[in-house]
Amino acid sequence: GELLYPVKIASEKVKHASIKTPEAKINYSLALVEKRYNETNTLIAEHSLDQGKETKITKNIQSNITDIQHENDKIAKTNPAIALSNNSKLAQTLKTNTQVLLAVSEKNQNSTLSAKNTVAKVNNTHAKIVLAAYESAAKISMKTEQLQEIVLSDNDIVTIKTAEKKYDIIVPPQTDVQPVIEKTIEITTEKK
Repeated sequence: GELLYPVKIASEKVKHASIKTPEAKINYSLALVEKRYNETNTLIAEHSLDQGKETKITKNIQSNITDIQHENDKIAKTNPAIALSNNSKLAQTLKTNTQVLLAVSEKNQNSTLSAKNTVAKVNNTHAKIVLAAYESAAKISMKTEQLQEIVLSDNDIVTIKTAEKKYDIIVPPQTDVQPVIEKTIEITTEKK
């Protein structure tokens, strides 16, 4: 019920604080985002989503997204590839749940209109949640691009290091690479 909602949220925050690893915290927070969207869909179907409830749900979704981003920033320092994967999970969760929210809302409005057989104004109560999701998605998209650059850069470095080991070549920074290329070709040709 509505009276116990603050207790439920407080309980979820305590559980979140007790989780040890950033990855586990991210997974828990993703589950909470899904839960908030499901609650919203239920409220829409029951015709009981008002602005006060919408504001609380939006605030809680934003809080969970912030928690996810905070934990993901910790992961990104040591493993940008995992952070990139987490970012993708969050983006997909927001996209999927926003689409479901819009579909449930539209279906609910259509059934209400046909049941009453009247033309009514469309109730955009869920607009705050949708806008918040799109705003978060835009921020996530920017962070994803940054992480992709880091991961690609790391992959390039690994490729260079592997080639250096394989061909026993060390390329000093800011060196004329032509002699190195010629030596690599020479070694490669000799091995064939």
